[in-house]
Amino acid sequence: MKARRKRIFGLMMAALMTLAGAAAAKVVGKNPGKIQGRWLDVKDAESLKGYKGVYLGDVTTDINWKEERNEQPIDEELLSENVREQLTERLRDSGVLGKVLDKAPEEGAADYLRLDCTLEVEPGSRAARYVVGLGAGKSRSIFEIHLKDHASGDELGLYHGYGVGTGMGLKLAGGGARKMTQDDVQENTKNFVKLLKEFR
Repeated sequence: MKARRKRIFGLMMAALMTLAGAAAAKVVGKNPGKIQGRWLDVKDAESLKGYKGVYLGDVTTDINWKEERNEQPIDEELLSENVREQLTERLRDSGVLGKVLDKAPEEGAADYLRLDCTLEVEPGSRAARYVVGLGAGKSRSIFEIHLKDHASGDELGLYHGYGVGTGMGLKLAGGGARKMTQDDVQENTKNFVKLLKEFR
């Protein structure tokens, strides 16, 4: 009888711990878990409150040219720099993650957050956007920010952002995928900071 009670008690405690872990995790934003969404998934919502500073780690951009399309060349390094500028500016203005460092702190320094970013772009077809219209030739981008603990390297959360551009309302000279992708980056960095505020 005692063994059975112990086993039941153990199962109950395991269930409670699982529920507590699930309660600590939090997902906010639009269309959570979906590719065409803008959401922030944090494993432990309380953990973000203990950081005193943040810095940008790796920022990589990948342009997915499926074939030759009527587009101006897109410089991956230029887009990566745009990500750095936009994200740094918005984090500094908001103060939501504490002090924004220009470089990584010393190895093993505690209470600092590292943000690694990836930007994937499918430029689409500028000609199709203007000649065909109705959504043809759209540019698409997926922008993700990985939130990592500086000391341990553990991933604490993920921001997923999606962007799509049709060039509607833009002049032919200004409707390229590069400009639309830069606009997507601006909107996603703004949205990332907005969602972060829900954890502070």
